[in-house]
Amino acid sequence: MADNERNTLKWASIPLMIPYLLKGYETPREKLRAAIFSQPMQATQKYDGTNVGKDENGIMYGRNLLISDSAGNYQKTSLAGVKALNVKTLKTTLCKQIDLQEDKIDCFNLYGELMCNKGLYNYATDKLAETHQIFGAMIRPANAGVVQEIADKLGAGKFACVIRSDKDDEEEEPSSADAPASCIMLFLNAALKTLVTEAGYPTVPIAGYYDCFYDLVQANYDWMENGRGEGLVIITPALGSNCVVSKWKNGTEASSNNMTHLEDILKAIDEDKDKTIFGEDTEKAKDLFNKMIVVAKSKKINGALPGAPKPKAAPAKKGPVVFSEEKTAEYAEAIKSALTKFDHQDTFFAKGMKGVDEYAALIAKECLSDITIEAGDADGLKDHNAYITGIVKEMFVAFKRAGAKK
Repeated sequence: MADNERNTLKWASIPLMIPYLLKGYETPREKLRAAIFSQPMQATQKYDGTNVGKDENGIMYGRNLLISDSAGNYQKTSLAGVKALNVKTLKTTLCKQIDLQEDKIDCFNLYGELMCNKGLYNYATDKLAETHQIFGAMIRPANAGVVQEIADKLGAGKFACVIRSDKDDEEEEPSSADAPASCIMLFLNAALKTLVTEAGYPTVPIAGYYDCFYDLVQANYDWMENGRGEGLVIITPALGSNCVVSKWKNGTEASSNNMTHLEDILKAIDEDKDKTIFGEDTEKAKDLFNKMIVVAKSKKINGALPGAPKPKAAPAKKGPVVFSEEKTAEYAEAIKSALTKFDHQDTFFAKGMKGVDEYAALIAKECLSDITIEAGDADGLKDHNAYITGIVKEMFVAFKRAGAKK
């Protein structure tokens, strides 16, 4: 693979949902009403990382360029999860499942979100940092004659996909200008999630399946308004060979285009005295678009505005560190060995608490010869020091009691 070789099978750009939904609401109005109140759809959570793909030949793909085989990191983030993917086996399983000859797919590029932004949302607490979360695939057919066959078989197999060409990329983020014509974009739905999770790989979460867009907004309004994640990727319908995909975000990435469309449709509803746009669903439509305006204005992240001072909580009283039985035994051996490396404990304990702290620091450092703590694991090192300090303090108490009995 040549250095700086371009990615010609990028994850295709996804348009913003609001302009896509509302840009032609005047004609035909029946289509808009159906899109909001009649069409089933699904949503997945959109993670905020960087797109990284891997194909069945082991080639790794960054957003614009291929990633060197020798690279251990991308965007300062470990590629271990990407390198662990066996895409060839996944492709074989998929083809068997939909009764498709493998050689009809020239390249199967499995994409996921490389979680390089560990400080965002709940990524740290959910231990998502540096993982690779699958969200779809780009498929390059062997030739033009099999494009529709592949899409049809995927749809019949309850997968969700759409045929794409470079002419489709006229949206907000023209990130796939180099994508060859007639690629197939495969989305994460129940069928793909089952395939990937059974292989042992993680995926972005599916937020839910809904009878219509109105239900989707009601179900996810609080999550979106409070900025619990970057947004949602919406797929209509949830399966088939001709799905439509768009993304819904809140106001952290402000778009005047969004607000203009929402304000225009609300104004049109107010002026529509005969209710020709939404009929009996007019009040529900008003509620829907007002909620979407709140979301479009919201700049909250995890329920709070960026930069807002966090309420000070009283420091929690932390109890003694408790390890598993196996780890406790491991520490017992390490401490036993470390005690032989220094003057007798009584020499330190005769100095009082100053000696206790000095002795505990020496023992803790020496134990690292036998106890492994990963580099950068600040919490692990803190627990290590606290545990050994606790053991040394127990020894000091015993020392004091023995002295009192004399």
